[in-house]
Amino acid sequence: MTSTLGCAMRFNKGNRFVSSAIISVLILALLSLIPIAGYIALTRPTRQEIPTVVSPIVSLEDRIEQVIDSVVHVANVTQGWQGSGLLISSDIVVTARHVADGGSDFTVTLNNGTKVKSCRALTSKRHDIGFLQLEKSVTGVEFSVRLGSMVDCRLGQQVFALGSPFGEMNRNSVTLGIISRLNCDLEKFDCPKDYGWSATFQTDCPAYPGNSGCPLFTLDGVVRGIIVGGFDDNLVYCVPVDLIVGQISTVQLMFQMDVFEFEQGFVPTVTLTEEEY
Repeated sequence: MTSTLGCAMRFNKGNRFVSSAIISVLILALLSLIPIAGYIALTRPTRQEIPTVVSPIVSLEDRIEQVIDSVVHVANVTQGWQGSGLLISSDIVVTARHVADGGSDFTVTLNNGTKVKSCRALTSKRHDIGFLQLEKSVTGVEFSVRLGSMVDCRLGQQVFALGSPFGEMNRNSVTLGIISRLNCDLEKFDCPKDYGWSATFQTDCPAYPGNSGCPLFTLDGVVRGIIVGGFDDNLVYCVPVDLIVGQISTVQLMFQMDVFEFEQGFVPTVTLTEEEY
């Protein structure tokens, strides 16, 4: 019994020795492959990394600061009503036609509180758009405005308005909203033609009396429309600035015409012909 156990023990030890030898050989073989694997890894072609261009994110607060100096309060002293406007050059303001209509004496208040007079206005026959020429150019004020298009705008796109709801005491107040509807022709729904709302778009950006003529911006700081009115605080209509982008040079030329002069007491509201729009 003793010899049997002894033989068994010797047999088992022999197996362990054989197994250890085989494992040692395998380990050496694997170790010899490591440099080869490393070489393969080093020589294997890698996918070219394309640098990602990240556009700087501009906050809403910063965007408002960039454009607010372009927005003005407009008082039609002749008629006794008020509205808002947008400086599109150092001496020309775009506003709603019904803000400028019938006026020969305007006071335009800049964002910094400076007041500039105007006595000349142009209005469109077909759309609720008007222009004022300031008596002197605006200087010492940083303003930058980009006029865009509604072509690349989408339903639900966020927008903000800058204007003077209920008058100068709320000058350049900010409201936020979205584009609610595109391509609205309100004249098809019994809206009076003299409103000039045949080409508009809708927003739920809150607006009130005094916001007429104020610009509506998308979040990139581009002006997309001019607020002209609405049927509720959140059912607001804008005239797209597409209607004026190609007409600014014409407006400037008309204001520069000095061949004729206004007679005393004549209301200088010149209207663009239908072909102009």
